[in-house]
Amino acid sequence: MQPILVQTTVEVSAQAEIIAKETDAAKVIEASAAEAEAASAKKAAECTAIKEDAEAGLAKALPALAAATKCLAKLQKSDIVEVKALGNPPQGVRTTLSAVCMLYGIKGDMVPNPEGGKKIEEFWKKAQGLLANPKEFLDGLISYKKEEMEEAWVKKVGPTIESEDFTAEKIRKVSVACEAICMWCHAMH
Repeated sequence: MQPILVQTTVEVSAQAEIIAKETDAAKVIEASAAEAEAASAKKAAECTAIKEDAEAGLAKALPALAAATKCLAKLQKSDIVEVKALGNPPQGVRTTLSAVCMLYGIKGDMVPNPEGGKKIEEFWKKAQGLLANPKEFLDGLISYKKEEMEEAWVKKVGPTIESEDFTAEKIRKVSVACEAICMWCHAMH
């Protein structure tokens, strides 16, 4: 029995070493898993914050979009024809249609700055192209795929949207048609 006992002791010692190595490896894996779990929890918290922020923005934007769409639906082809016919439109009309061009990703023409200095981007000629078919223009605004807007377009139109002169109330004073389009621009932004 003595030789069997010695052999068993050796085997048990070998298995104890294997178990000790596997236990150490399991502790490393457990620590790694704990780190991954903490990182995952942090990411989940960030995602939740982003989701809540997006939902708050959406809750604010959806009523504005509904109001803008309702206002656009009231516009007639003749309203757009009137805007297009303006040879030298007021600044509010130019600003409104510039914002539409930016949200459509249309680049303006570079023209000399009347105040001197660097050239500025002018959108009136491009806007007249959009207004060429009034029904198509209105339908395009109403069915605009906001999900396909590029971030660069939104950033580009940002300063226009944030301007104190670009409000529906102020634009209404120069053009009733552009008031609805201004509301649309704000809702899209």
